[in-house]
This record gives sequence, structure tokens and C-alpha cells, in this order.
Amino acid sequence: MAHPENTAVQGAFQYHLEEMLEQDKTFLSQLEALVEKVGTIYTAHLEGSGAIAQGEGATAVGAGGVYIGGNAEGSTIVTGDGNVIEG
Repeated sequence: MAHPENTAVQGAFQYHLEEMLEQDKTFLSQLEALVEKVGTIYTAHLEGSGAIAQGEGATAVGAGGVYIGGNAEGSTIVTGDGNVIEG
């Protein structure tokens, strides 16, 4: 598409696509299968520090944060800048 942002072009494309889908049931079923296979598409934009979590089971932890997906009993977790651990 030469000008995808042009609403007139979008309308013409949508019209012709709908015509094709009505006339060709094989094309319709192939397109449905393809869309199902692709699934959900995520997009994100992050500015500065922070976190983004997308999708089922996703977890986000912000800057300096710690995520523990299980048992951390008895563990030492140190966050921050300039820390010195003496043992």
C-alpha cells in the first residue's frame, strides 16, 4: 500500500478485502487460520526507568526491583547503588 495512513486508501482496501472474503470461502478460512496462528501481537514503548510486562503470566519489576518466582528463604538480596558486601 503506497499510503497506509490515507483513510481513503484504507477504505478502498477494506471494501475489496470484504468482497474477496465473501466470494472466496477458501481464502476466508485460510486467512482465519493465519490470524489464529499469529495470535496476539504486543507493542510497547518505555521511556526512562521502569518495566513492561505483556502476555499471559508476564511479570514486570521496576528499576531497582527484584522479582522472585519461587522461594528465596535464606537468601540475601541487595539492591541499590554503591553497596559493599563484606563476608
